[in-house]
Order: sequence, then structure tokens, then C-alpha cells
Amino acid sequence: MVLRRSFSNHSKALGALISRTLRGSRPLAARRRPTVRTDVRGPVAKNSSQSQTRLSFPNRAKVVADYERGDAVKDIAARYGIHRATVTEILRRAEVPARRYGLAEQIREEAAHLYTQGMGIRDVAKRLGISYDGARAGIVAYGAVLRPPGCQPQH
Repeated sequence: MVLRRSFSNHSKALGALISRTLRGSRPLAARRRPTVRTDVRGPVAKNSSQSQTRLSFPNRAKVVADYERGDAVKDIAARYGIHRATVTEILRRAEVPARRYGLAEQIREEAAHLYTQGMGIRDVAKRLGISYDGARAGIVAYGAVLRPPGCQPQH
């Protein structure tokens, strides 16, 4: 006795034929049309474990315009109900250059100048209205050599 393939799954075509035979076939017009789930942002992805929204082309264009206007990525993401990485991906696909972060060249130069004149990093940060880490990074980026902690410059 040969039992090979007796317990295996049927092919899709055979499964469909058996299913139609058992339930009876209905004319095509009587079948329900699949509903498209949407919300205020656009069509919603099907069968997703997370809530995902596909932004329409006009909304993607608004994301790009908001970013180019100077809005922060996290604010744009909150406004459209999407993840920050999605905003970044939309900008990348639209070939929008990323903003450069960090201190401006002029502020770095001023921080390095004040530091080499004898001010401490905390004083430089306070005077320029930036964080301690920002001031230190600006001083180092401009090429100034940091003094050991607690040492005052010799005049």
C-alpha cells in the first residue's frame, strides 16, 4: 500500500475547487468588495500588528514642506501621527538634504577664542547660552587644546 501524498496538503487550485464545491459557488456580482480601512491621514495598512498609515502624496509633500520650513522631525511626526524614522525616510526619498546639527562655525570660533583667553568651559557655555557639552565640543572642534581640570591659564 502506498500512502505517499495521502496526508499532505492539497495544491491551492485543488483546495479552491474543493472549497467552492462544498459551499456552492456564487456569481461574481454577489461577492462582497473588500473594504479599505482609512483614517484622517489616509489608507491604513492591512494585517499589521502595529497601526500603520500610508501617507498620501499630498501629505508627503506637506511633510517635506514642513521640514524645509524648519520644523523639527519630532514635531512633524507628531503632527501626522507617524514615526520619526518615517519622516526621515520620506525626506530621503524626496532627496531633501539633511540639516547639519551642532554649533555654527562662528559660535565654535567664539567659544575657542574665549577659552584660549582664559575662561573656563562652564563660563564660555554660560556666556554663549549653550550647554557645557556643546561648548566643550565646539572648543575641541575648532582645534583648541583643553587644559587639565582645575588648571588656570598662565598669563
